[in-house]
Amino acid sequence: MPVIELATLEIKGGSEPGAQLLAQLKSGGAAQAQWSNYPVYFFSDVEQPSTIYLVGGWDSVDAHEEWIVSSKNQKIMAGLIPLLDVKDLSHIQGDVSIVSPDTQLLVIKRQKTNENTDRGVDHVVAWNTREVSWMMEGLSADHDNGDLFFLSGSDDASTKVSSRVPTDSERGTLCFQRTILHTIARKLDMPPTK
Repeated sequence: MPVIELATLEIKGGSEPGAQLLAQLKSGGAAQAQWSNYPVYFFSDVEQPSTIYLVGGWDSVDAHEEWIVSSKNQKIMAGLIPLLDVKDLSHIQGDVSIVSPDTQLLVIKRQKTNENTDRGVDHVVAWNTREVSWMMEGLSADHDNGDLFFLSGSDDASTKVSSRVPTDSERGTLCFQRTILHTIARKLDMPPTK
């Protein structure tokens, strides 16, 4: 079963991505794409630019685990570990081909099923659905949780999206969801291939 890899990376020191890191991510992403035969995309969190999301595809979780332990990946990671930390790694049931190569804006929602549903901060992600280029939902493919993920994207970099506490008039509407973690991220500008 194909899966989507969603990795959350944090730049050490909390800075924005520099040229060296972007070049290494591009090189590492190209190597991963060649190994997996699926595209790899990088996005930077709008509110915390030091947080980067890798979105890629695999034939299965096992196929990704083979890549993780491979000497090629270990060499790539040796160059990245001094620059960033891997904060989270999830696998989502689905095919990464749903993600448009032109995606400029990514919205990630994660329903944590292992948390009490009465806890958490109420948030709403608001954007005009006419500006959504693609969307998908999928359950976690990881054996230890049943989280539900919602991914959507826009090919228009000027799309306006906000994550905020809902107003009283929005409470109870379809756009309102409890205990969902929302992330809004923009595509990283990568240096040109040499």
